Amino acid sequence: MGNSLGFGHAACFAVAFDGVRRAHRKGSSAETCSLCSLVVPANLTEAVYTALAEADCIPRRWHPEGRDGISIQEMSEKRRLVPLLAGAHNRLPSLVSALLSEGRAQLLWQPSQPPPKPSKSRSSPTPAPRTVPRGVQNVECLSPKASSFTFAELFAGIGGFRLGLESVGGRCVFASEIEPFTRELYTLNFGHTPEVVGDIRMIQDSEIPSHDMLVGGFPCQPFSALGAQPGLGDPGGDGWLFRQVVRVLQVSKSPLFLLENVPGLAQCDDGRALQTIKRELSEAGGGYDVFLKTVNARHMTAQSRKRIFFLGFRRDVSDVARKKKGSEGSEGFEMLALVDLQLRAQEIFETEEDLEAKGLLEHLTISKEQFRKLQDCKKWSRRGGMTDTLAWGDKVCSTLVAHYGTSISRGTSQLVPRPAPHLPRRFSPRECARLMGFPEWFELSQLAEGESPAWLRAHYKMFGNSVCPPIVAALAGDMLDHAQLPWCSDPAWGRLGRSAALRLALHSLPATSRQKLLQVLHASWADSSK
Repeated sequence: MGNSLGFGHAACFAVAFDGVRRAHRKGSSAETCSLCSLVVPANLTEAVYTALAEADCIPRRWHPEGRDGISIQEMSEKRRLVPLLAGAHNRLPSLVSALLSEGRAQLLWQPSQPPPKPSKSRSSPTPAPRTVPRGVQNVECLSPKASSFTFAELFAGIGGFRLGLESVGGRCVFASEIEPFTRELYTLNFGHTPEVVGDIRMIQDSEIPSHDMLVGGFPCQPFSALGAQPGLGDPGGDGWLFRQVVRVLQVSKSPLFLLENVPGLAQCDDGRALQTIKRELSEAGGGYDVFLKTVNARHMTAQSRKRIFFLGFRRDVSDVARKKKGSEGSEGFEMLALVDLQLRAQEIFETEEDLEAKGLLEHLTISKEQFRKLQDCKKWSRRGGMTDTLAWGDKVCSTLVAHYGTSISRGTSQLVPRPAPHLPRRFSPRECARLMGFPEWFELSQLAEGESPAWLRAHYKMFGNSVCPPIVAALAGDMLDHAQLPWCSDPAWGRLGRSAALRLALHSLPATSRQKLLQVLHASWADSSK
């Protein structure tokens, strides 16, 4: 129960019990200027605590205020002081009401203390003062090279690759995405240049323009550790859609390609699926040097998100010096170290007021039935459960997945703790965008009246399936540093990629979090708040 002994003692009995009880019966406004606690017999503390908890009169372990337990004070050898939530004296359980009527318990007001401010503005404690992340003073603010190279994207989703590549000066000349709702959001943010086409299998080779880099996150469901991992077992299944990438490479002979997938791909079919994909990519067109990098987005976002990237260089533009053996998994490709911004969940939360103003707070908060099932699941009860299933403000969030919010009762959808006595809630779509590193100016689709559940599911799916733009920017900069092409001979590409990644990460944060981080960055970022 989080007992804390030795605070207050008899001095806290400044208000006579009879006067307090009369004020309670008459509905006095004392609560508006005082803190209220309950004094109970020591031998009844556990029973009273249980009754108060069931009546939502005290914070629980899934509330920010009760995460470490509540402070039950020892008033004397036979008395304990239990602090109550604001307004809780109006909904006291029958056990407590009976004890009050019998004179065995007391409501104690403490007028000497100022009233607590409502904790609705945040779902977690205020962020601690910013420390300087390691290496951040070495990242200068550099301007992108406008239209320096062209790129085409397959399985474009909502444009995570496009955001990352445009931030380093890329220009999109072709985009394909099969999902209509996803295409609409892509077009809402990037316009009709180029027009986003549908199923890549229906697109003729002649319709794909020449480009310098081919990018895409080919469907990951067949390789995800969250599913059955059919991999390449079904010749007509999604697992073989990577061959559309191979087809485009055969025709375009793009100098570079950058592809993304889930880390489960490495284990699928005992690694044979990964080797098949890598082999076919390396044999496409005139032949490619293909390198694999596993990157965790937690350095640039508030989310732990590991993904495998395929970095392809057409052999005639490949830097042969790069072929020497390097660290495990990188096969010799040297990548500049990512700056760890040390972002945490509290820096991406929307305020309760903002969510209420948008009409989302009620729809995001889980129901009592959902919460009851969550408490019964193994993941919640294991190691206290709340460590993994709740997005505490001072922690890095779990990986956002496409089916987020649909499996709450199994504990696989991380939830945001709300102030007591409210139940936890799902992430909002804007918080999902921030977790993925999408800038604040990235627009969401309009919420139509009565369509909240479908609207939320659609956005969870789109962001869960997306790629983190800051990671794309950093990887693209590294690739351009190593490519032997006339238009990418500038040795500053790697530094530009880091600068672009940092800029995207900064602008994926709300203004308050962004301003605090700007204060500890390299001096060249001083005027980069807009």
